[in-house]
Amino acid sequence: MPSTVLIIDAEEPFAHDLGKSLEARGVQTTITGDGKQGLELAQRLNPSAIVLCVELPRMSGYSICGKLRKDDVLKSVPLVITSSAGTDEIFEYHKKLKTRAEAYLRKPFPADVLIEALAPYAQLGGALSADEGSGEDFFIREDELVVDAEPPQTLSD
Repeated sequence: MPSTVLIIDAEEPFAHDLGKSLEARGVQTTITGDGKQGLELAQRLNPSAIVLCVELPRMSGYSICGKLRKDDVLKSVPLVITSSAGTDEIFEYHKKLKTRAEAYLRKPFPADVLIEALAPYAQLGGALSADEGSGEDFFIREDELVVDAEPPQTLSD
């Protein structure tokens, strides 16, 4: 079954560009620009992951994040918070809360950055692998992306 990603973002062109990039990798996307509708869609769809913008009409993305994390069914759904106004300090503060997200991205960002953030949580066909692109290995260690420029080496006896 393909992965599904719910994108909750009021910036329609940006959200649709992200959706197209994910769909090109075999991910089904649903997009809404309304926070309340996004919360209802999350409850109805139970997506593989959610991309949630902080700046939304009628309901803050942080408020939605809190509601998602307190929902028995949705609390384990991986969540990426995005913001055009968020600062490192605000993101760091939010990361310390029980209702934190798995990743935080400042807008604008290229779709590949989102794809890297979602890769551990959603099956992304056609996504960059460690063998493609920059030649660097990417792996997750305790909620942080680590780039290792040197590939693992085998030591001889």
